[in-house]
Amino acid sequence: MTVNRLYIKHQAFDSAYEEVKNETSFQDNGYELPKTYHHDPNKLDIFKHYTHYFSWLNKLYASTNDLINELEKIYNDAKNANLSILNFRNKAISNILSDLERISVDLRDLKNDILEFENCILATNIRGNHGYIAVISGQRKYIDSLEARIIETCNRKIYEISSVRVSVVGIIVGLCAVFVATVSLYLNYIN
Repeated sequence: MTVNRLYIKHQAFDSAYEEVKNETSFQDNGYELPKTYHHDPNKLDIFKHYTHYFSWLNKLYASTNDLINELEKIYNDAKNANLSILNFRNKAISNILSDLERISVDLRDLKNDILEFENCILATNIRGNHGYIAVISGQRKYIDSLEARIIETCNRKIYEISSVRVSVVGIIVGLCAVFVATVSLYLNYIN
């Protein structure tokens, strides 16, 4: 089974790199420091203008939107999962968690690339670079919150099933105890 990846590490930068590699007219020494924070400093040589970083940000933002859409779909599946107390191998929760596991590598790669972008943009002399960071950082925080909500929803549903099962077992044991006591009293009354 082939896995269709939603995001591959450095995908946003590589895509932005292809867009700006032919633009060599911009020269600025304020763009040398980011090379110390980048995975491939030689590729970062051509990023000499704020529009190049903006292109990189746009690619990251588009990738975060794709992953957010996928996470929201998984979250909705988790919220709407119908669970049965009699089903001991719950496939709904298992499928939801396997979907989350399927994109976990994509999420990790994207988060690493966002951190790399944030470090590089902070090292530049671009005016208003915190605005760039705020935009993409908000996306990363939303992704983190969606992941946490998916896991919390699955945990809550599993807990609800477990507590209902324990309650049912408790009722059955209580009824058995009442029946045994009743039979015992009846046998004592007969003798």
